[in-house]
Amino acid sequence: FIGETPVQHDFAHIDYDATAFDLKAGTPGLHTVRPKVEARTRETILPPDVFRRFENDAFWRDPVLNKRGVRIV
Repeated sequence: FIGETPVQHDFAHIDYDATAFDLKAGTPGLHTVRPKVEARTRETILPPDVFRRFENDAFWRDPVLNKRGVRIV
């Protein structure tokens, strides 16, 4: 949609390491990337009331709230 040539990606073999960057920033593990792109279930760290407050807050999916018709992909 932006006129760029498509690039082939291998989502089963990701190679990215930001360990040094994270350590320098004082945020060890923040940018850890697993070797395979896949959906994984995980527990929230938010208190239950906060999680419930925001769990259905995908405002970008509501066309009424996208007043300028920005394309969401």
